[in-house]
Amino acid sequence: MIDAGLFPALETLLAVARTGSVAAAARQRHITSSAVSQQMRRLEAHFGITLLERAGRGVRLTALGEAALPVVRELWTGAESAFGQLAAMAGRPATTLRVAASDYLGKGLLAPVLRDLLDDDPPVRFEIVTTHSRAGVRLVAAGDVDRAVVTGQETPRGLEERHLFEQELLIELAPRPAVVSEDDITGLEA
Repeated sequence: MIDAGLFPALETLLAVARTGSVAAAARQRHITSSAVSQQMRRLEAHFGITLLERAGRGVRLTALGEAALPVVRELWTGAESAFGQLAAMAGRPATTLRVAASDYLGKGLLAPVLRDLLDDDPPVRFEIVTTHSRAGVRLVAAGDVDRAVVTGQETPRGLEERHLFEQELLIELAPRPAVVSEDDITGLEA
């Protein structure tokens, strides 16, 4: 029997699997960490299986969770396809672009650019996955996202990279630093 009320929990499971963290999945889904945990408990109780286990500071999928992941991804892909087809029938086909970026790159640099693209015709829908650069590269390689905005990563075989921009990083000093002197930060200069 299909319980449509579990669809948000299935999407959250995908977020937890992508990020390896309840907190990161919560940020990605714009819900609280306790809501993520509650959704995972609800899924586990409904199906009678353990999907996640603690791993250091994060979580990881159990063997059953790993086995369930392709089925959940397939379900989600099917749902996205159905929504896309219905939008196309209505004359408003939408393109979804899944982008991985760090908090810094996503909020500070990427969000303003994407905001300008929201009114494009045909409409573009963005899914932003917040993660570290190394994980972003892995997500692209696995097909979980379409693009990743990363810093200083080696590009794996089969992926293409494009240089976006140079960014100058500065350190600002108070006129009279109380603890750190200019000599103390000389080694930080590139």
